Amino acid sequence: MGRIKTDREFRVSKSKLDSWNHSLNETEKRMKKEGMSQKHIKMVISSQRSFLDQVEYEVKEYQSLKKGKVPKQLLKSESSQALGDALIALRVASGESQSSMARKLGVSSTQVCRDERNEYNGISSNRLFQILDILGYQIEIKKKN
Repeated sequence: MGRIKTDREFRVSKSKLDSWNHSLNETEKRMKKEGMSQKHIKMVISSQRSFLDQVEYEVKEYQSLKKGKVPKQLLKSESSQALGDALIALRVASGESQSSMARKLGVSSTQVCRDERNEYNGISSNRLFQILDILGYQIEIKKKN
């Protein structure tokens, strides 16, 4: 999946998560009723459970970001991908929607959506500083150890 970027994605993910959890629990009950061994059930269920755990993590992370809680490790970007991930998280944590960010940047919301889908890879340094300014952050450059 990846980071949840919008309230709509959050609602859809949360709804699907609840549905998938219910379905997985029903499948496990059915398998037990059919007399399958615990080892076989675990083998069948484990990969699905792993996927659901990842979705649940992303739902909880989005909820935390919406409360303005940004994990400190996100603010220590050492790659362009990590920087893009941080920008998305900071936007969510600041309460900015993609459309409000677009208005402030003077671009379409489609452009912001596309930039976020690409984790801001390839944006200009000018755009980067505009985004950081809107979100109330700045870049600090330091020498690597």
